[in-house]
Amino acid sequence: NHGNITIKKGFVNNGSSNTCIGGIIGIFDGRISDGTKKHALQASTNTGDITIEEGVVSNFSFYIAGIAGYSIGSNASNLVNNGDVVINGTFNDRFSVAGCIAYNQTQVKTGTTGLTNNGNITLTTKTDCNADAYIGGISSIATEGNPLRYATNNGDISVSGEYDFDGRLCIGGVLGWDNIAGTNTLINTGDITINKDFKCTQGTNVKEIGGCIGMAQSTVSFAYNSGNITIKEGAQIQNG
Repeated sequence: NHGNITIKKGFVNNGSSNTCIGGIIGIFDGRISDGTKKHALQASTNTGDITIEEGVVSNFSFYIAGIAGYSIGSNASNLVNNGDVVINGTFNDRFSVAGCIAYNQTQVKTGTTGLTNNGNITLTTKTDCNADAYIGGISSIATEGNPLRYATNNGDISVSGEYDFDGRLCIGGVLGWDNIAGTNTLINTGDITINKDFKCTQGTNVKEIGGCIGMAQSTVSFAYNSGNITIKEGAQIQNG
């Protein structure tokens, strides 16, 4: 894909279903009913930018990424994102932002391999909810039974805005939250910057920032970070 995607001011999600946006595909469901095979998401490149304008409002889960917003039941491999992801909306429920795949639930032993992100992620958002926010250069969430291997992020992550909620905030150069997925051979060269106008309050749960992974709940092997993590003077982070 070489085209840009822009969600314009005035878009409001008041429904009871997820909004999933990806440069290649919004939701990829690789499951097959007989259980013998699964479709694959592979060998795809996005160069288009994704922009969520100020004035966009989401009152339900929102998943945004350069390749796929949401991937379930599939083998994902050899994916490259070169587009920037720029988020300026208001989110009143869980939101996940990533360079390649936001919510990654492949449910296959081979997991996700060979992903590269070269695009920058910029957030200037507002939240007011009891949900979570996950941000990752490659993936924002990787779930149980879905190992992430051989993933490289070269893009920068810049976070501003107001985050007034009781949930998790996990930011990682490669992966926001490793939810019992397992990771192997991760490389991050991108910088993570928490800007001076960042404000995260009312937190009763974790606020985690890591060069490779924001929060890990499984074994991490062969992870390398050369990017800088900067929290600028004036930024406010309250942890529970």
